Amino acid sequence: MDYSAFNPTAWLVFIGFCAITWLAVKAFHAKYPDYPGHRDEDSKQ
Repeated sequence: MDYSAFNPTAWLVFIGFCAITWLAVKAFHAKYPDYPGHRDEDSKQ
């Protein structure tokens, strides 16, 4: 696989990794809303 800046496959892999990471963080925060570092509009201090 060519890892040049113009390879759409490399970009799709990168975007997929970012999406999976974002979804995992969202799922973790949904399960543990009181975990430190979680920011929500209702918990502004």
